[in-house]
Amino acid sequence: VTLPQPAQNTPPPAVATSGPSLEDLVKQMAAQNI
Repeated sequence: VTLPQPAQNTPPPAVATSGPSLEDLVKQMAAQNI
């Protein structure tokens, strides 16, 4: 049985926009801390 999952089809804008940004920021922070 395949039920439609709107959650995956429409991800929250916060996560979508802050996905790569957070990763980049974390990498920069880690580099500076180290």
